[in-house]
Amino acid sequence: MGPWAADRYTTPPTVLGTLQVDPEAVAALDPDVILWTRSNNDQGLYETFSRIAPTVAPPPGTTRAYGTLYDEQTRLVAAALGRPEQGEELISGVERQFADVRAAHPGWAGEEVAVGVYNAGQFAAYVNGGARADFMADLGFTLKPEINELPAEAFSAPLGTENVSALDADLTVLFLLAATGDEVRANPLVQQLESTKAGRLLVLDDKSVSKSLSSGTVLGTRYAIETVVPLVEATQV
Repeated sequence: MGPWAADRYTTPPTVLGTLQVDPEAVAALDPDVILWTRSNNDQGLYETFSRIAPTVAPPPGTTRAYGTLYDEQTRLVAAALGRPEQGEELISGVERQFADVRAAHPGWAGEEVAVGVYNAGQFAAYVNGGARADFMADLGFTLKPEINELPAEAFSAPLGTENVSALDADLTVLFLLAATGDEVRANPLVQQLESTKAGRLLVLDDKSVSKSLSSGTVLGTRYAIETVVPLVEATQV
């Protein structure tokens, strides 16, 4: 839950941890259906949930944990609720937003982007197939090809201090988890990037952006578009 959904409910929802979900806490809510559509793909946990209530899992063939993207998740939820047409309308609305951004910024189509994160003292680069890299591609950028060749864990590739330079590109975008934007900007490895020196570094100080893309929802994706596009426009790309 985040600012993108703040006006969508009057009674605050019960929020359970997403990485270590307690089945007993889920059962205590007495759900009619469990939407486990963006999950760690744990088959045992899925079977446990299914004994509590009908459970909607990620699409068949999803191998990466939390790998369900906003359009896939919307279709799953819409089908489970018997509202597939509304799901398609919502997806089409987001696709139009992306198309409008690309049309307004044709120059972005020829630019390479590197998308990364700094967390727990280590950098990582996001690869295609994950929400953050795919989001920048939907805006019109091309993910730096070398990044997809890195050995990735789920949707990111850890970077040692010796290869943080992989984040150098026409545009470098860094998401934040625990660290602050000032900490990341002041990091000597970030300072050494040519993109930093040229003013082509974008550090997303608003941590809600990362969470909005992690949600894998239409509302979250809209929030990211509305928040990130003006910041990219203000960066020297």
